[in-house]
Amino acid sequence: MTLYTWGPNSYGQLGIKHSDDKFTPQRVEDYTADGITLLTGGGGHTCILKANGTLDVCGWNNRGQLGLGHTRDIDHLQPVCGSDLCAKWVSIACGWAHTIGLTDLGEVYAWGCNRYGQLGLGEAAKGAPTTATTVPLASSKPLHVPLQSEDDVDPVTSIAAGLRHTCVCTKSGRVYAWGSGRHGQLGLGSQTLKTGVPAHVPMPNGDCAVQVAAGQYHTLIRTASGRVYAFGSNKHGQICPDTKTECHFVYTPTLIGNLNLESSGIPLVVDCGWSHNFLMSGLKEVYAWGRNAYGQLGIGTTDASEESVSNAVLRNVEQLSCGSEHTLALLTDKTCITWGWNEHGPCGHGGTDNILSPTPLQLLSDDGIATQAECLIVGTGYGHSMAVFSIKNPVQQMRNRKQDNFE
Repeated sequence: MTLYTWGPNSYGQLGIKHSDDKFTPQRVEDYTADGITLLTGGGGHTCILKANGTLDVCGWNNRGQLGLGHTRDIDHLQPVCGSDLCAKWVSIACGWAHTIGLTDLGEVYAWGCNRYGQLGLGEAAKGAPTTATTVPLASSKPLHVPLQSEDDVDPVTSIAAGLRHTCVCTKSGRVYAWGSGRHGQLGLGSQTLKTGVPAHVPMPNGDCAVQVAAGQYHTLIRTASGRVYAFGSNKHGQICPDTKTECHFVYTPTLIGNLNLESSGIPLVVDCGWSHNFLMSGLKEVYAWGRNAYGQLGIGTTDASEESVSNAVLRNVEQLSCGSEHTLALLTDKTCITWGWNEHGPCGHGGTDNILSPTPLQLLSDDGIATQAECLIVGTGYGHSMAVFSIKNPVQQMRNRKQDNFE
C-alpha cells in the first residue's frame, strides 16, 4: 500500500519534503501506509490516523495545529507524541488552523488556533496551545461547563471542525458546539459571536444525534432516526435549498425536510464542504446541495442548487471526503474519482480547470505511464487531496515498462 498526495503544497502539507504544488498524485516516499484509517487536513496541514491509534502530521503549523509542541512548518510526516495521553486516537477533525482529536475513551482533545474559542478550553485560555489539551464537556450547562465527574460521563462519539468552530455529539445523542458563531453555526438560538466553552445545542423533539459535520459557516447533524438537521449560513442554500433568498442565517437545528432519497434508505453519512453538502444513503447513493460555483456538486454544470435534494449525483460510493470546494470519492470497485475546484490541482488530473463532473483519477508512474491500482481510502484537506492505493502486480508492471523502453 502506498500513500499519494496532490494539490496545493505551500506549507509542505503533501508530506513530500518540499513546498511545490502538485497537479497529479505524488507518492509519499519513506512512509508506511499500512493501517491508515483516516486522511484529513485543514487550511494547510495534514493529519493521518492509523488503526493502532497513532497520528502522523505535516504542513502548516503557525498556530501549533500539528500538535508537536512548536510552531515550525513540517514538510514530511511526523508522529504526534503526547506523553500525557493514555489512550488511542480514533478520530480527527481539522479546522482552518485548529485540530480536534477523539480518543477511544470518548475524550476530546484540541490544539492549534484558539482566537475564536474553537478549542473549547474556556474563556481563560489564551494564545495557541501547541500540544494536545483536554476539552471538558458537560451535559447540563450550555455556556458554563464544569469538568465532568466520573459518574456522569457521556463519551463523545463524533467530532467535526468548521473553519473556526467545533461540534461534537455524545453517546447519548447530545450535541455540543463552540468557537465562532457569527453565522449561526453553533445552533444556540441567536447570533453568538463566539463561545470558548462547549455549549449544549438543544435538538428538536429530543432527537438523538449520531454524527456531526461542519462547513465553513454551517453545521449538519444526522440523527439515529435518519433525519438531517442543519444550522448556520444559508447564503448558498446549504441549510434550506429552497429558501436561501428568504433566510440567510439559521440559528437553531432545522430539519432538512426536502430529502427525497429515491427509496435509498436512511442517510448513512453526511459531509460538508465550505458551502455545500453531501449525503450518502444506505444504498451508497450520494446527494448534493448548496454552492456550485466551481462544480463542487458534481452535476456537470456550475448552476446553483435551487431545488430540493432529490436526485443522486453518484452511486456505488464506499467513502466520500469533502475539501473546501472539491471532493474525492471511493467507489465500490476501488476507483477514486474527483471533482470541483481545481485551481491548484486538488482534483489530480494534471490541469487547473475546474472539474464539473465526477471523474476517475488515473495514477501515473514517474515516467508518465498509467499504473493499475486499487484505491483503498481517500481524504482531503481544505485544498489538498490524499489517497492510499494498492498497486496491482508492481513487478509485472515494471517488467512491462522496461520492455516498452526497448521496443
